[in-house]
Amino acid sequence: MSKTSIDEELASQAEKAVKSFVQELDDVKPFVYEGQVAREKLQSTVGHFTDIANEMGGVNVKHSLSHIIETLKLKSDIMKTLEEDKVSLKEANVVLKEENTVLKEENARLSQRLELISERRADDRYKHADELKEIRAKLDLANVQIMRLGMTAPMRKRLKLDD
Repeated sequence: MSKTSIDEELASQAEKAVKSFVQELDDVKPFVYEGQVAREKLQSTVGHFTDIANEMGGVNVKHSLSHIIETLKLKSDIMKTLEEDKVSLKEANVVLKEENTVLKEENARLSQRLELISERRADDRYKHADELKEIRAKLDLANVQIMRLGMTAPMRKRLKLDD
């Protein structure tokens, strides 16, 4: 066998291995941790695969290609999740703006109602104050008349209650 046929044979084996690996990629889990931001996930994943590629790069072509494919697949998945997160954040932002508008309208309505209630209370206070003054004036007049009835004429003259 010549060197070319061995290279072709290795290339075809590597190609078959890559195809089977691509079929199994859905079962592969990325090297990421809970709570990481997407950018950190991507950097972490690329770092892990760079380390793996450096370790395996000299061993076998199949491993290098599989890690490159896995890295590309993970980058693609992360970009998809970023886009989905962007869309969901925009939707949540729209909902929050609508709720904020509703709350502002409700606040304005309640402020108007509070002003009306305050005005009514102020009007009632003035009205009651006027009524109270009238009642006090009548009460004072009644007290004077009661005192006059209870006193004798000379006593009223001394106190100058008779005009």
